[in-house]
Amino acid sequence: MVKYNKNGSIGWTKPFAGYENEEITGITTVNGGYAAVGMSNSNNRDFAVIGNKGGRDGFILLLNELGETVKVLPLAGTAEDVPRATASYDSNKIFVVGGTNSSDYFFADLTPAVSKGLYNCFATDFTVQFAETETSSAG
Repeated sequence: MVKYNKNGSIGWTKPFAGYENEEITGITTVNGGYAAVGMSNSNNRDFAVIGNKGGRDGFILLLNELGETVKVLPLAGTAEDVPRATASYDSNKIFVVGGTNSSDYFFADLTPAVSKGLYNCFATDFTVQFAETETSSAG
């Protein structure tokens, strides 16, 4: 990731990777920094702390204003979990939308008991705090 200043010069760069395939699919500003969402197949390097539960796993990456990693939150089940976009709707709240075919871990309350197809859509919101706790509600 690269943040550009208003004059077009580079403010900071942030490599964020494991040894497999990683992708950032959305980023938004929040009070105190940035929240990025994406997916990864890795369970090492920057993803060692959250591991890989199976397939592509989603994540929320919290960065401070300098682009330094504050926290990585998993959006993952044992199947494929793909966050596609994020948007802030308050100084510290974000929506995350995407698709999943997992029915466990984070997605236990999101996925219907009977899948309606290969992927089920999900939409969830998070209160982003750069301290020790975050809250989420599934829907």
